[in-house]
This record gives sequence, C-alpha cells and structure tokens, in this order.
Amino acid sequence: MRNLFFKIFALLMVSTSIQATVVFGLFHLSARGDRAYEYIYEFAGEAVQKYEKEGVRALQRNLDEAFNRHGVSGFLLHGDGRAISREPPKFARENITRYPQTIRNLETPHGSITLRSISVTTEQGDSYRLIAFIRSNNEHIWSLENPQTRFISPILIFVLASFLISLLITRPLAGLKKATQKFALGDLSARAPKKIAKRNDAFGELAQEFDQMGSRVEILVDEHKRLLRDVSHELRSPLSRMQVAATLLEDKLDDDSLAKSQVARIQSEIIRLDNMVAQLLSLTRIQSGAVKLDKREVELKTLLEGIVQDAAYEFSDKHAKIIFVGESLTLLADAEKLRSVFENIIRNGLRYANATLDVALSREASTARIEITDDGAGVEEQSLENIFEPFFRPDDSRTESTGNFGIGLAIAKSITLVHQGTIFAANTSQGGLKVTVELPIVSKPAKQSA
Repeated sequence: MRNLFFKIFALLMVSTSIQATVVFGLFHLSARGDRAYEYIYEFAGEAVQKYEKEGVRALQRNLDEAFNRHGVSGFLLHGDGRAISREPPKFARENITRYPQTIRNLETPHGSITLRSISVTTEQGDSYRLIAFIRSNNEHIWSLENPQTRFISPILIFVLASFLISLLITRPLAGLKKATQKFALGDLSARAPKKIAKRNDAFGELAQEFDQMGSRVEILVDEHKRLLRDVSHELRSPLSRMQVAATLLEDKLDDDSLAKSQVARIQSEIIRLDNMVAQLLSLTRIQSGAVKLDKREVELKTLLEGIVQDAAYEFSDKHAKIIFVGESLTLLADAEKLRSVFENIIRNGLRYANATLDVALSREASTARIEITDDGAGVEEQSLENIFEPFFRPDDSRTESTGNFGIGLAIAKSITLVHQGTIFAANTSQGGLKVTVELPIVSKPAKQSA
C-alpha cells in the first residue's frame, strides 16, 4: 500500500509540475509578445538612425537583420508617404492608411499577418513612418495574449492529468470488483485478471491475496461437499439394513403393543433419516454440477397450480388456505427441478402459516417473479440470509415441531442458481415471511431449417 501512496503522490507532483510549467510558458510567451511590440518601437528608431547616418544600404541591412532575428518585416517611409529603400506591399500601405495603428490577423495573398504602423520624428523635425508586420508563422505568439487561452490551457492539462490518474486507479479496481462479484454469486473459480495479479504494486498484491483466498475457499467448499456426499452414501446402506431388520422384528413380535409401538417409532425415524440423506445427496449433486438440466418449455402457471393443489391436499389437516394468483408465463427450464424448488418453499411456508399462504406469479420485463408469503411469525432479520443454508435452524423448537431438516430451502436455492435465477427472503410488514424467486424468461431457440 505504501508503493501505491508514493505512486499517486508522484503522479500528482508530476501533473502539478507540468501545469506550472505550461502556465509559466504561456505567460513567458505572452511577455515575448509584449517585448516584440517594444522591439518594434526600438527598431523604428534604429532604422531612422541607420538611414540618416549611413544611408539606404545600411537601412536595408538593418531591415533584413530584423527579419532574420525576430521575424519582423519592415518598410521605412518618409512622413509624406514616399518609400525609402523598398516599396511596401500594396495591401500594407492601403490598410495602414485606413488604420494607422495595429491590425491583427489581416488576411492577405501571403497569408495571415499582424500589421503595425509606427511614426518617428527626429530632433531636427523630420518625420518618418515604419510599417512592420509579422507573418503567420509567428502568429501563435500573438494569440497567447488572449486571457482565455492562458486560463483554459491549465484547466485542460489538469483535467487530462486527473483523468489519467483516475484511470490508473479505477482500472485495476474494476477488474477486482468484477472478480469479487462473480465469487459472491457462487463462482468459486473466479480469480483476479492476470494482468493485475502480475503487477508489482499494491493492486498486484491485493489481486494475489484475493486469488489465494479464493483458492482456499474453493478447496474448503469442495471438501465440505465431498464430505456430505460421502457421508450420505455411506449412510444409505446401514439405514436400509436397519429398516429391513425393523420390519422382520415387527413380524416376529406377538401382540405386545408396547414393543410394536417402539419398533414402529424406530421405522419412522429410519424413514426420516433416509429422507434426509436423500435430500443431502440431491443437494450435493446439484452443487457439484453433476445434475444436468433438461430444459424445455414450461408453462409456469400450470406448474404452480398443480403444486398448490398437491400441497393443499397434503396439509388439509392444518386448515391453512393457499391463495394462488398468476398470469400465464412460458420459459425454458427443467420442469422437475422447478417443481422441487416451489414444493420445498410452499411446504415450508405451510408449516409456519397460521391461516393463509399467498402464491403470486407475475412478470417484470424479462423476469418471472414468484412470491410465496405466509402469515406466520417470520424470521429474525439477522437470520434471513442464512435460511437457505443446509441445517440452519432459526428456531429449534419450530424445527422440531415441523420435522424440517433445513435442507429444502438449500435445495431450492441451488436449483434456482443453476437456472441463472435469484432467491431471497424478507419479513412482511404484517410479520410473516415472503420468499421471492426470480427466473429469467429465455425464448426458445428457433429451429434451423434443413
């Protein structure tokens, strides 16, 4: 991080130095323009002295030297307008006659020039006029006299420097942000871009640490999934043998009602454990990517209506009413997997509902939105994000009374993510729990004709 600090500090220093240099240069060039005007006055006096003391040839040499050194062309005239040495161009004489001082950016056959006329009177009373002009190749010096140029140029340099510094900082951060977003959405293989990880600065160090963290988390999660899968597989066989043994034991018992009730309890617990193991196996297969989706056109309203009817029959002794409202929506999905999602959520909602369970299906742009809301006691706010984790129990007493293992919602979440959807829960203002599932509506690909 110290390297990053010094890099930003150095960039700011360099940009500030460049701005100061440009500002100084602009004022220096502007001052050159002012000195050029002063030089023309000096030059006019020197030209008159050369002519009066040394003659026409000396005057011409003086005019040529002024052009070579300062880019200023000069023509000396008598006070009555008669030319000395060389005749000034027609455009110069015409314009000076009309505008005896200065004309800037005068368009002529020779290009754009700045024209200047200076009157000189000697001690003896003789009058002269010097016509001087600067051609367009030196025009940029005079344009710097404009205050807007001196004001806007440093601002433009500051904006450019700020843009480059911002780009230097935000570019690697954008790459890291994209990687972390993928990681947060469940793609544990997401890593920082290689260009950032190879940098020898704070961004490179951060990217390397992120990659190390990602690799470690991925290994831990894979080991966790493998452990669940292996344990589930190992439990299936002894559970099956225990169930067979319990059945044989029940057949050999006499009319001992107490013993038979105990065996029946053992069989019930075995079946319960077997169901839990089956759910665990299903969860680990989905999370490991072993489950392949059989995507076909699914009429979501019809699917939900069937699930609602089955759940109402199964929970008929609970006296909780299911209210379903929805519009017809067709999407490409695995119907059996989606059935598992909504069966788990609806059954979970019926376990905790007091009187009603609302199921609503609607469309928002290209997304199918399914909201399942119960009128129960809800869940503590800090537990809302955890109810989709396996074996999570927000309330042990409620879990024991309902016989819920806390795996159904985890399966629902995994299948939803496989379908590129989202699932989340929130408490309602009335105190119940609302689980929302959003699934992308993808059109069926068109069949190509042979």
